[in-house]
Parts: sequence; C-alpha cells; structure tokens
Amino acid sequence: MKIGSYRTSFEVSQSPEEVFDAIANPRAWWSEDAEGTPDRLGAEFKHRYEDVHRCTLKVTEFVRGKRVVWHVVDNYFSFLNGQQEWNGTDIVFDISRNGKVTRLGVDTGNPCDPSSG
Repeated sequence: MKIGSYRTSFEVSQSPEEVFDAIANPRAWWSEDAEGTPDRLGAEFKHRYEDVHRCTLKVTEFVRGKRVVWHVVDNYFSFLNGQQEWNGTDIVFDISRNGKVTRLGVDTGNPCDPSSG
C-alpha cells in the first residue's frame, strides 16, 4: 500500500535568506559527515549515517531566499527491502515570507511505501 509524500511546513523568525543559507549547509543540521557542499546549482553531495543510511543528492534548483531542490541520485536504507524507493525523487524546500516570519515548506514528493520495510 502506498501513501502520500511526506510534507510539512513551519515558521521561523529568521529571514528567507538565513533559512536558505541554513538549507545550503546540511552539516549544521543534518549530518556532519556530509561530503561535498550543496551551495550552488548542479552541486552533488553525499550523506551517510553509520550503516543505516547513505545517499547521493544533486542540487537541481537553487533560488536564493525562495527555493532549493535536492534530487536523490542514489539512496540506501538498511531497514528497507526495496532499496530503489527514494531514487529519482526530489526533496523540495520552499521558502516564503509570511508577515514577520519566514515559512519553510518541505515536500519529498516521494510516495512512501510502508510495506517495503
């Protein structure tokens, strides 16, 4: 059984540019072991967490203060049977100003399959 993609959004007090800069620096919030720097269009980087998760991502959209898209080139989760589930999907970060706060929307665009684990 497939379910919809993972989507969430939240508001922060930082400016859209500060949020954008944070997304472009995943070592500060996701993994200190990231290889490469996703700070420009076309850049590739790798994330690894022990033997549980590893992936290669490519920056396919990079619009300062507005939007970042990471395309999943290759992915592995040790706890899934279907290792191809995330390959070819996009992780989309949409940034917008909402009054005095900045809204960050995150959408994986990936139809998660609970039966693959």
